[in-house]
Amino acid sequence: MMMTKTTTWIIGGTAGIGLLFLGVAALKHMVRTDATKARLVHAGIPVEIQPAGVATMNEIIGASGSLLQENTATLTSRVAALVQSVPVELGQLVLKDQVLTQFDSRLLEAAVVSAKEKVEEAQVQLYHAQQQLERLTILNEQGVVAKSDVEQAQVQAATGKLNLASARQALIEAEIAYDHAVVKSPVNAILLDRYINPGENVKVGDRLFTIGTIDRVFMVAHVGEEKIASVQIEQEGEVTLDSFPGEIFHGRVVKIDPTTDSKTRTFSAYIRMDNPTLRFKPGLTGFGRIRRLISTLVVPNTAIINPVGDRMTLYIVDGTGTAHLRSVRTGIVSDGMTQILEGLTEGERVVTVGQLYLRDNDRVQTNGTRDPNKKN
Repeated sequence: MMMTKTTTWIIGGTAGIGLLFLGVAALKHMVRTDATKARLVHAGIPVEIQPAGVATMNEIIGASGSLLQENTATLTSRVAALVQSVPVELGQLVLKDQVLTQFDSRLLEAAVVSAKEKVEEAQVQLYHAQQQLERLTILNEQGVVAKSDVEQAQVQAATGKLNLASARQALIEAEIAYDHAVVKSPVNAILLDRYINPGENVKVGDRLFTIGTIDRVFMVAHVGEEKIASVQIEQEGEVTLDSFPGEIFHGRVVKIDPTTDSKTRTFSAYIRMDNPTLRFKPGLTGFGRIRRLISTLVVPNTAIINPVGDRMTLYIVDGTGTAHLRSVRTGIVSDGMTQILEGLTEGERVVTVGQLYLRDNDRVQTNGTRDPNKKN
C-alpha cells in the first residue's frame, strides 16, 4: 500500500513539473511572439536589425520625350535664276548629294561662255601692251622716243594685267554660278521647310530649304525639375520609341537645357544617339531613361515605416537594446534599398523586421540580427 502511494506521488510530481515547464515554455513563446504581452513583463520585443551602410545605387531617371535632329541648316540660293524643278517634299528623307532643286541653266551657261571670251580678249590686249612696252623701251634707249612714251606704255601694260585678272575672276564666278544650277543636299537629312516652287525667280541669298541632319539625333527627354541635380553630361541613356516596340536604343546625355518650363515644371535633357540606318526621324515619341550611379547611405526597404513622400520614419536600436522612432528624409529606391539623405548616420542599427509592433523606447531582443557585411 505504501508503494502505491509513493508511486502516485512520484507520478503526480513529475506531471506537475512537466506542466510547469510547459507553462514556462508557453509564456516564453507568448512573450516572443506577442509584443503587448512582452511589454507587460518588461521583456525585450524580438526584432531583426541591420546597420545602415554606404552602397552604390543605380538611380534611373525616366521621362517622356521626342526625337530632334542634331543640327539645322538653311540652304540659300547662290544664283539669280528661274526655278525649273523641285523634286522633294516637306518631311522627306533626303540623302547626301540628292538633288533638291534644278534652276534654268541656259543663262548661266551663256554667262560662262561670255566670261571665257572676255578672258581671251584681255589676254590679247595684255600681250599687245607688253609688246608695245618692249619696243618703246628699246627705242628710248636709242634716243628715238621720249621717256614719257615709255611711261605711258607701262601704264597700259599694268592696266592690261588688271583687266585680265578681273576677267578671270568673272569667269570663276560664272562657273560657280553654273555649278549651282543644281542644288544638292550636303548631308543625310530630313526636309523641314521648303520656300520655293517651280516657275519662281530667285535672287542670290534667297532661302531655298531648311534641313535637319539625322546621322545622329537627340531624344529630348522632359525631366521633372526635382531631378535637375541628378542629370549630368555624359551620363548613359536608354531610349524606347513608340514606333519600334520592344527595342532599346542607347546614347549619352550631351546637353542640358538650363531653363525650366514654367507650365510643365520640367527641363530638357538631350540624349544623343547614332542613326547609321536613318531609322530615327525627328518627331518620333518615346521614353528616355538616364542612369546615374551614386555612393550613398542606404537601409533595406523593409525598415521604412509610412513610406509616403520624402519624410518617413524607422526605428533605430541603441547600445542598451532600446528602440527609438526616428524621422528620416529619403531619396531614391532601388534593388530593395532606400537612400537616406538626412536623419541617420552610417553604422546605426535599424529595425528591419518586427517594427510594426514597436513603440518608441521599447526594449528589444536582437537575436535575429543580420549584418549584410559579414560573410557566412
